[in-house]
Amino acid sequence: MITKELSDQYDRDALVTSLDKIRNNSDNPSWFDGSRAMKVITNLISNRIDAKYIIPTRINMEDGIKEILE
Repeated sequence: MITKELSDQYDRDALVTSLDKIRNNSDNPSWFDGSRAMKVITNLISNRIDAKYIIPTRINMEDGIKEILE
């Protein structure tokens, strides 16, 4: 579990670091491509609903969000 503030800091750090550098440090660079976008979306939603904490998980939220939006 991480705080919304820590999640914000992760995103700010990523904005000042080359995404290629971050991607190249990953043990699975292809996974990074999609996960970075989902991280930003998760952070946006958590800030919008004023969540206190974010619980990282391996569950694919994209499928659930897609069902709700359809």
